Amino acid sequence: ASLRVNDIARQVGVAVTSIYHFFGSREGLVAAAHIARFRTLSIQDFAEFQIAIEQCSNVQEFRELITSSVHRLLDSPANREARRVRMETYTAAFNNEQIAAMLAEETELQAERMANLLNPLKDRGWIRSGADTQAFGTFFNGVVTTHVLIEVGSPRIDEGAWREYVCSAILQIVPELN
Repeated sequence: ASLRVNDIARQVGVAVTSIYHFFGSREGLVAAAHIARFRTLSIQDFAEFQIAIEQCSNVQEFRELITSSVHRLLDSPANREARRVRMETYTAAFNNEQIAAMLAEETELQAERMANLLNPLKDRGWIRSGADTQAFGTFFNGVVTTHVLIEVGSPRIDEGAWREYVCSAILQIVPELN
């Protein structure tokens, strides 16, 4: 079924001209919708992680939070759906320069959000002092998103072993406990 601007305008109760004013074209509306779905998912994830971090009282609890968060992100059916939405956005970006530009900007913002979340933890000694938290944010996003390789029928691998490799790699940002 085709997306019709007239149908959308009628459903949301605005003039067609308003949609064209704010989005420029039907393609602009589609691009904005892709990015809005993508952004909403990441904002929810960051908000939940921020609340969980605030509950940690020491680096050991933080390490445990990271491990449990990775398992939740990889195992939860809701997060499988979130990865599907993200993959749809990445796929759309391959064929649409406007979506690609907006996605690049949003991905940069995600990395900045991760850095803003983790940088205060450096002062507490919970993040390695030399860690580039923005690069880590991009790495983390990539690791969680590429779990789709397993979900769509990757060659038979031990999913538990893969999950442990992921946790081990992500925990490299946190100092070892003495």
